[in-house]
Amino acid sequence: MSVHLSGIPDMRSLISHLRYTIRLLLKSPGFTITTILIMGLAIGANTAIFSLVDAVLLQSLPYPDPGRLVALLGD
Repeated sequence: MSVHLSGIPDMRSLISHLRYTIRLLLKSPGFTITTILIMGLAIGANTAIFSLVDAVLLQSLPYPDPGRLVALLGD
């Protein structure tokens, strides 16, 4: 991959690499489909877990003074 003095890859080289990658993926459709499915499942699972963590642990309770509510329940 050719690189300019600034360290940024040349756009022609990037396009060439993308074309080569697409050609390789089209040669093995089973691998491509499996990879896309696994990536989709992984991204979906990550989104679900982080949404759950955000809703349960990071969001405050929908009450004016949630600290007081917890203290009253603990007595």
